[in-house]
Amino acid sequence: MSDDDDQDEDDQDEDDQDDDQDDEDEFEDEDEDEVEDEDADEGAFSAALKRFSKASAPSSRRAQARAQDDEDEDDDDDDEDDEDEDEDDDDGLPHFGGPSNSLSSELMQMEKQMADEIRAMENEEAQSMQALSSTVQSDIVKGQHARTQTKLFDSFLETRIRLQSVVTVANRMPHPDKLPAFAREGGDQTQQALSSVQTEVADLLDKMLDLQQSLFQQNPEVASVAVPRSKRRQSTEEYWQSMSGTHKRFKPFFENTIEKWNSKIQLAAGGAGAKKFKALNQSVLGQISQVMTGKDRLIRRSQLKRGSYRVLGEDEHDTDKGDEYDEEIFDDQDLYQQLLRELIERRTSGMDTDDTSAMGKQWVEIQKLRAKNKRKVDTKASKGRKLRFQPHEKLVNFMAPVDRTTWTEQARTDLFTSLFGKTAAATAH
Repeated sequence: MSDDDDQDEDDQDEDDQDDDQDDEDEFEDEDEDEVEDEDADEGAFSAALKRFSKASAPSSRRAQARAQDDEDEDDDDDDEDDEDEDEDDDDGLPHFGGPSNSLSSELMQMEKQMADEIRAMENEEAQSMQALSSTVQSDIVKGQHARTQTKLFDSFLETRIRLQSVVTVANRMPHPDKLPAFAREGGDQTQQALSSVQTEVADLLDKMLDLQQSLFQQNPEVASVAVPRSKRRQSTEEYWQSMSGTHKRFKPFFENTIEKWNSKIQLAAGGAGAKKFKALNQSVLGQISQVMTGKDRLIRRSQLKRGSYRVLGEDEHDTDKGDEYDEEIFDDQDLYQQLLRELIERRTSGMDTDDTSAMGKQWVEIQKLRAKNKRKVDTKASKGRKLRFQPHEKLVNFMAPVDRTTWTEQARTDLFTSLFGKTAAATAH
């Protein structure tokens, strides 16, 4: 029984498989039919579309042609407007080349020309700035040199002021013919001091001459003035000869320098500086030469004793008898006062007037200068209001005289009475 059942089940399975195969065949047939239907529909749609395209093609082409014509007209109008604008922009501008050159080449040439002009303007501006900068720098250097020269002049003037006390003391020294006697009276100490002073003065003079030679060598224009000096100690005459030779070699340079700067000052002042010499119509060197013609008078003026000091070994001079001159002194109080006054005025010119303390100090300095340079004169001793006398020195080793005459007292009386025509008896009455 089991075998029969198995056989039935197998048969049933086979039937089921056949049914499934039939169903699949049906589905395939349906799919094929659907594909065929779709192909048919697509063919019909394509045919209809072709017919519609053929029917609408003329009208579409006409519409496209009209649209293209409109676009071309718009483009032509735009081109005409652009040409008009270009013509307006080109009015007043130069045209390069002939009629055959295109607008682009003309624009390129104009751009190149404008670039060249801008470059030239930049170069010109740079040159102007460079020239202005060099001028300003040159003015700065000139100002620095002028300030340096002013400082040097002030320092030299201060040195001269400090040397004034030394000059005054030197003027009190004994004359050369009396100096050895003073040295002998002073002993070895005085002689050693004199020798030391002479050595120091000679060393100072050597240093100053060496400095002068060094300054000459630093300036190429006057380097030839410098002459090698001897290393040995020179005598007084050799010193004078050396300084005189240097002055002669240096004279052409400083004369040319004075003339050059005098001309520049006159030009800068607009000829105002020339009015000072208008009467004589001479240059500044001519004026200097005119002053130096009276050299003896100038030397004599520097030998005038203006102070109240007394020269050692000389009798005191009576100031009321007139001016006292001494060939062994050097006194330039007039020039010294003028230079000192200029120095004080130059320093006070830039001073704040509100600074009372500084102004007071300057006023005290001026008063001291006036008191120092004022000549001491006794105003009450004139017109016989005061006795003038010279006190004599006291006698030394004085002894009463010894009477060695042989005349008696009566004989002397008779002699003196007889001289006037009288007798002894009349004298007795």
